[in-house]
Amino acid sequence: MFYINRPTVFFNVKEMSLEAHPLHLHNYFEIIHLLEGEVIFHFGTARYKVKAGEYIYIPANLPHAYSAEDPAEPVRMRILSCCTDILPMHRKNLLEYLPQAPVIPKELAHPDLLYAEQRLAEMEQGRDSDVVLFAAYISVMLCRMFPVMQLTKTKNAEDLTSGVVTYLANHYLEPLTLDSLAKEFGVSKYKISRTFTNVLGTNLTSSINSLRISHAGYLLLSTEQSITAIALDCGFSNQQTFNRVFKEHNGCTPKEYRQEHSVIREYPELSLSFPNSLK
Repeated sequence: MFYINRPTVFFNVKEMSLEAHPLHLHNYFEIIHLLEGEVIFHFGTARYKVKAGEYIYIPANLPHAYSAEDPAEPVRMRILSCCTDILPMHRKNLLEYLPQAPVIPKELAHPDLLYAEQRLAEMEQGRDSDVVLFAAYISVMLCRMFPVMQLTKTKNAEDLTSGVVTYLANHYLEPLTLDSLAKEFGVSKYKISRTFTNVLGTNLTSSINSLRISHAGYLLLSTEQSITAIALDCGFSNQQTFNRVFKEHNGCTPKEYRQEHSVIREYPELSLSFPNSLK
């Protein structure tokens, strides 16, 4: 599984064909309109078949994945992505509630959905001046979708999983243990451990190392710090351990990585690399 972290004013519309997308989560919500084909969505622990003409709502920080029902058939979808901060009137529903029925059937899709979606698709992407207009159209879509989806406030294993992954993405350079995470989330350390093992298919150490190595890669290419200094800055006790873990993740040593890659222009997205859970 991997985690995508966008700025708080992030919004985007894109149309794409489909290749299988592994388990992931992000700090923004998505509204997906399936334009062609059939797709299987793994939404938290549930599974849904989505057909052409239907919409699916994916909350922020909820693990999900999708793949084509028939790999031989073409699939085309439009994805509307938006961070919750630009929609303060909807923020409570967006962050504290989950839909009982995240898929909007074609016959229940209000005409306003397609109208707002088409207006959003016409907008020039990436212009900060459009954020208010974007938020207005997205708000119209949410107002038409929420009553159909039957939102319910919930506190379950999916909340804990997304909470833990999000917390790691923001605190991975700090000393973290099962005990400290258990205290942070008010549960036993055994429940935290089972979340990693049973839901994410990994363990705490591997998860933290994945994030730290991602950050180390950025420092190697964008600074002139020594490898030893980078190792310490990224939470490793010595360069030997750092070299070993770095090579496990990237197939080369930090020195080779720095020599072989050109300087990157922007910060890479932090990711948690977990085994694909779709089976």
